[in-house]
Amino acid sequence: MFRFFLLLSFLLLSCTRFEDGPMPVYSQKDMGDRKEGFFYVGELNYGAPILSYGDTLSIYLDSIWSFSNCSLSDIVLEKSIIDDTLLTIRPRIELAWNDKDCASPLFRPETLLLIPMQNFNKIKKVSLLNTGHEEIDTTIIRYGHYETKTDTLYLDFLFEDPYALPLRSSENASFFMEVDSIETQDLYWKLLPYRCEKINDSCDLKLDTLLPNHSWSPKDTISIPLIKSCENSKKTYCLEKDWAVDSAQIQDKMSIEVQVDTTWFTSFYYIEPIDSCQQLTQLKKLSEFYYGGHSIIEKTLFIFDPSKTKCSSKKASSWIIYDLMKQKSIQEADKANKIVAHWVLAPIAPSYKKEEDQ
Repeated sequence: MFRFFLLLSFLLLSCTRFEDGPMPVYSQKDMGDRKEGFFYVGELNYGAPILSYGDTLSIYLDSIWSFSNCSLSDIVLEKSIIDDTLLTIRPRIELAWNDKDCASPLFRPETLLLIPMQNFNKIKKVSLLNTGHEEIDTTIIRYGHYETKTDTLYLDFLFEDPYALPLRSSENASFFMEVDSIETQDLYWKLLPYRCEKINDSCDLKLDTLLPNHSWSPKDTISIPLIKSCENSKKTYCLEKDWAVDSAQIQDKMSIEVQVDTTWFTSFYYIEPIDSCQQLTQLKKLSEFYYGGHSIIEKTLFIFDPSKTKCSSKKASSWIIYDLMKQKSIQEADKANKIVAHWVLAPIAPSYKKEEDQ
């Protein structure tokens, strides 16, 4: 028994350390001469393209590399004013060795920095630069305010028919769909006779085919089974597993048929005429789009102060033209004017007049 306690004491002493505590993950030698980190993601003004004069500017940084979470000493905003109207901001990630006890290394933290803009009265544009002095985001500064509005629109079943396009849903704020292009290709097929090896139901028969449930390739000729089925839909002449190729009826030269396949490429927009002192900054759907149903659109507009801003009705911004497929606003003047011209000439879905009469 004495030997057992002696052995146990020896094991306990051999496992005891006088410098207990977390083991260091990095040393000052590992950090070397690194004095500055970097970040991968930067965003101004919560992603909004316009900042109202006097508001606070937000700078969001994500995926910050700072060697370790203990080494991030400070984030310094290097500001530079160009031609009195452009403010460039470059966040500098400062590093310094720190031997504090860190819970764990953290290489991709995020942060939100706020800058009061009251002292930048002449600034009209802010540019965010990354560590390599490259521009990664911009926002403009204007006099005005934001407003959020919602519209409920009906998407007529007629939009599903490509032959009915172009088509818009109403006279003002509306859905608009048009055909961009049409592509046709020839698909080849031949009938292959099948016989039933085990009849399931006795019934009056009619000829039928089993159409393929996969896409056809224009390079190959697909075989379509020629079968029989019951005229009474409640009965099944033959189960799928009991069909087999009827080799006795296969001819040497089976006739090859041609199926013309047409693909319609369409564009789907939300279009609305607005005051020239307004500009769309965000649009999102609050409900899904489906044919024969109502959908809710939420718009965020920046309303320019007309006493501080010259508004022109000739600008493309006097229209909201939003591509609902690509989820982006159309800003190019030539393209915007072309779409508006098509929208003006497009017929209005008959469901709009019915809703007006109700």
